[in-house]
Amino acid sequence: MISKLEFQEYVRSLISEEDKEKLRKAKTKFAIILSVVLFIEAVSFTLLAMFVKEQVLRIALLIFMVILMFISFFVVRHNHSFNWSGFKEVNMPKVLDFLLKGQKYDYSLNNCIPSDVFEKSPFAEKYDDYAGEDLLSINIPNDNNTPSNTWFHISDLSITKQEERINYKVDKYGNTQKEIEHYTVSVFKGAFAYVQFPTMFKCKIGINVEPRGCKKINFEDVNYNKKLKTYSDNELEAFIVLTPDLINKLKELEKRYDLKLVMYDNKLVMEMPHSNLFEFTKDKDKFEPSMFDNFYDDIVSILGIVMEIKNNNKLFKF
Repeated sequence: MISKLEFQEYVRSLISEEDKEKLRKAKTKFAIILSVVLFIEAVSFTLLAMFVKEQVLRIALLIFMVILMFISFFVVRHNHSFNWSGFKEVNMPKVLDFLLKGQKYDYSLNNCIPSDVFEKSPFAEKYDDYAGEDLLSINIPNDNNTPSNTWFHISDLSITKQEERINYKVDKYGNTQKEIEHYTVSVFKGAFAYVQFPTMFKCKIGINVEPRGCKKINFEDVNYNKKLKTYSDNELEAFIVLTPDLINKLKELEKRYDLKLVMYDNKLVMEMPHSNLFEFTKDKDKFEPSMFDNFYDDIVSILGIVMEIKNNNKLFKF
């Protein structure tokens, strides 16, 4: 595997002088436009406050001005900041080609794991809106490193549902009025992965989630037992599937992600809530090779799982 130092040397070449100049201009433009907008808002509210006599109204105006300034800041930043999304779209394929050299894979920035995969998983919940990005599919090779028919798929997902609550208000005449408030609830937001194997598992296994019909089991690795709760309907088979190497990989994943994993039928399904794949580590002030560190760490974690499945393909049977 390519070292992080080698990777940082490579991504240094991806940062062009043109990108640096675009970032500098975007920062300057953002500062100028924000200054003008805030100045106009401050002057307008000051003039308006001169015609307001009541102290309560002046305080209300001040609060409204502060809120409007905060909103203005985020609107201006959104419309006039450097196009990080475009920068990622251009460079992500290059990063993947470098890190996944020799691997058969597919990547799509604007696609995600199909909704029916989530719906059929043990993590399924009712939802209204389903979206995602950064779909990466890596082929799990055979023992002789030829491509197999088994793929590891992972992407970011943002799944929400609409809910409503009823509020009762009393008007000035003493009449009670019913108001229905609609709001959005997050069903799942994070990384979601799955593998479909050609044959069935001999047991069901859940890690940090308890599948129906399973009971908690413990391993000799005390640290693993503390960090990752494991459940299965067949303890002996679970010990065979969860090899020491795989346990070590899961412990490494747990350091970075809030991991939940289920193996059932012929599928391995995994979710990492609150994670966001392939995001820049940056303060948005300057370009540094370290800003790509999350890309490297995510790929190393994913490849660790892929290689563990490949090395134990007799257990995973593909």
